[in-house]
Amino acid sequence: WDLANGGPEKVLKSFSVLSRFQVLICGGDGTVSWIISALEKMELKRWPPIGILPLGTGNDLARVHGWGGGYNNESLLYILKQISEAYVSMLDLWELDITTVNKKGKTRKEVKAFLNYLGVGVDAQAALQVHNLRESKPKLFVSRFLNKAYYALAGGEEAIKNSCTNISEQITLVADGIEIPLPPDSQGIIFLNIDSYSGGVPMWSNGLKPRRKRARSYSEGHVLNGNKSFPRNDSIDDLADYEITKEL
Repeated sequence: WDLANGGPEKVLKSFSVLSRFQVLICGGDGTVSWIISALEKMELKRWPPIGILPLGTGNDLARVHGWGGGYNNESLLYILKQISEAYVSMLDLWELDITTVNKKGKTRKEVKAFLNYLGVGVDAQAALQVHNLRESKPKLFVSRFLNKAYYALAGGEEAIKNSCTNISEQITLVADGIEIPLPPDSQGIIFLNIDSYSGGVPMWSNGLKPRRKRARSYSEGHVLNGNKSFPRNDSIDDLADYEITKEL
């Protein structure tokens, strides 16, 4: 199904009458998020296994789930064979509550769901610049290398301009009911669900370790219709075994 001919809702709904079907998403992280958002709105009793053919710029979700950082003209028959033999891989779908307060003291609440990561500050501003450029001049985006170069230039420009230098004074970060202090020189906040950012940067493994250990509880991510997880892709037998185990 070519998404240029319309959104994914129509074709997903037509296949949802089948007891078992699989989805291969050919695109980048944005396309994957689009399809998963459409599936979530359908409130299916059983989610289909999802595979990814990475055609985007960063392809971070495809990287962490074993589909690679990009498509290099591999045989499509080989890829389909991989999908049929693939295993179950779980992923949380997180929701972030954002409350804004205007100068008059009025508040506005908004909920943002994300699969990969959600950025506030410099990286979000850079992503917006690239998005606007892509919308106005799509012919400039002809390769993955050039696309990454546009992101790098936009991010460097925002960092040099210090456009978000006072973000620590404008944002209060609360996690599990605890306020998290932000470094005064912060120019951005990134909420990570996977250990791959901006085309393969491992933020978790390269980040600073806590100075001392302390007990902490972690909130469950809201996944699908409740606190569930969904399979990326798998053989049908493995998926059935997973659901039987979950019911027991």
